[in-house]
Formats: sequence, C-alpha cells, structure tokens
Amino acid sequence: MNKSTSTTFYILTNTLQPGGAERQCLYLANALAQHYRVTMIVYYGNQVDSSYLSLATNDKIQLIRLHGNHFSKLLKLFSLFRKNKEAILISYLATTNFINAIIGTMAGIKTKIGGIRSEKIERKKFIVQRFLHNHFLTYTISNNHAACPYLIEHGFDKDKILVIHNCIGDLPTFNKKSESMPVKILALSRFVWEKDLIIALRSIELLKKQNPVHRFQFILAGYGPEEKNLRSFIDEKQLSDVVKVVINPDVKHELNNADIFLITSKVEGTSNSIMEAMAYGLPIVTTDAGDSKYLVENGVTGNVCKIGDYESIAFCLQSLVNSYEQRIKFGLNGYTKIKNEFSVETMLSHYLELIERK
Repeated sequence: MNKSTSTTFYILTNTLQPGGAERQCLYLANALAQHYRVTMIVYYGNQVDSSYLSLATNDKIQLIRLHGNHFSKLLKLFSLFRKNKEAILISYLATTNFINAIIGTMAGIKTKIGGIRSEKIERKKFIVQRFLHNHFLTYTISNNHAACPYLIEHGFDKDKILVIHNCIGDLPTFNKKSESMPVKILALSRFVWEKDLIIALRSIELLKKQNPVHRFQFILAGYGPEEKNLRSFIDEKQLSDVVKVVINPDVKHELNNADIFLITSKVEGTSNSIMEAMAYGLPIVTTDAGDSKYLVENGVTGNVCKIGDYESIAFCLQSLVNSYEQRIKFGLNGYTKIKNEFSVETMLSHYLELIERK
C-alpha cells in the first residue's frame, strides 16, 4: 500500500464486550497500528470487558469511549471526522455501519467500509444495510461467502461487496492430544436459538445409546438465554452422566482439554469458534451453516453435516471417538489450514489491497 503512514484509520465498534465482531475489530486495529495511526471508537463506551479493554489500551492505538446521549455522541463523531476527511472508516455491525455511512458522509470522509457478520439478517436491518451499502458506503465486507449470493440477489451492489474471512490471533503451538478416556467432546458457544444446541444434545443422546459403556464426555460450555431449556432436556433424557454444563468457561482451558469440537448452528458467518478449535488442534464436527464448509473439509479437518441432522452428527462423532489416529490427523490438518490461510497478516493484507483500489 502506497498510502502514507500518516493515514488515520477510525475503527468503529458497538462495544468492547466478548464477541466475534469485537475480537476481529481488535485484531485488525492492532495489526494496522503497526504501520498507521489507528483510533478505535467504542460507541457504547461503558460496555467494555477488562480483557478486551487491555487489548485496545496501548501506545499505538488511541481509544475513544463515547458517553452521553445519541445526539452528543454523533455530534462528537461528526466533529472528529470533519477534521480528518482523508481518514478511513471501518465498521462491523448495523449501528456502527449507520454511523460510518451517514455521519462519515456528512463529514466528508471518502473511504467508508462497512461490515456484515452473518449469512442472514433480519428484515428491518437488511433494508437499512442495503440502503447504506448502495448509496453511502465505499465497500461492505462480508466475513463469509454464504451471504454474498443472497445479498446480491436481493439488491446489494455486487461490485461493492467483498469477502474477507475472520482471522485468528496469537496462534498457539500445536499440541498433540494424548490418547485418553473418556474422549472429551466440546461445544463452546452462546446458549442461543441460532446455535441449535438441542440438536447437539440429541446427537449425544444417540451416541450414548451406541456406547453403553461410556467412552466419552460432552462438555457444553457457554452462557445465554437457552440455558434453562438445555438443562431441562438433559434431565428429561437422563444425560447428566455424560454431559457437563460449564457456565462462563475459561475458553483456553476447555479447548486445551478437549479432543473433539462440535458445533450445530442453524446460522453462522465465519465461525470464530471453529477457527479457535482448529487452532487448538481439534477435529471438527459441524453443520453446514455459513462458511463452515470453507473452514472444515470433509475427511480432512473434520466432517460437515446437514443442519439439524443429529443422526449424521452422532455417526461422525462415533467415528472420531473410536479413532485416536483420525482425531490427531484431522486436528493437525486443521491447525495447518488456520496457520496458512487465516492469520492476522492475511486478513490485514486483504484490507490493505482493498483500500489501495481507491
């Protein structure tokens, strides 16, 4: 990129609370800050997590946490952008996409890059996002290929929408899992409807029937509004002997101690959970949601099953439970794929190539 190192990037995020968009925001901010001036703007400035805040608090990133009512926040942003019209704005979610497009345009900013993080968007947000994309934003970045055909078919300007996948920062050293019993199957996600964790439990119910002498343990780790329903299902199906629920888990600990990673989502973008699991050398069993099939290659890094097909999921899990060699092979292949294709450096190069077009 030939732009001067004096170029300023404003990266807009709703919050600094744990989440996929926020994490990707931080990865990009820290990577850009090695070469350019970067200001990260947190619109809801009081909604921060200490661990995420520490990643944004360094001598290379200017952090602005906004407070007050919407009018005062937008006025402050307008004034900030107006002073630096050559800056580049990057946003990830609906709220900050709106600010990026409208306030950025009013202030005279030329390069405004929005973001879409899922293959499906609720109708009201979809209409707004399409309007912003077609009339105000320079580009919209989708983090998954699955969304693009639908967006283009329903009116998004195809020349302004591009795919840049999520990345993984701080890739751990590959750690070959030991051959131990029981084999630990991990599902690590928010307990929400989109993750379809009842299907995960149905597959575990079937797996239990196939293994009267239990050779596995299922770790259901996360938090969210579906917790009560999940616990009720576990009790109803008498799965408590093979299922352990972990609330607000230590993510690294759970990934380090798992042998297989399971994800049963109905809706995804590019799954950060899958990428993290692959980075920890875990074989993956996943549903075909979002860009999961781009991350997980059947018979190479794991298995991709139809959404809701708990019987196929159970079959794939059984195969991995039975074969230590297959678990290690898939895990190493996945680790190598993440290292080669989904690094922070790869994501950064895609953004810089895009900006160079303008």
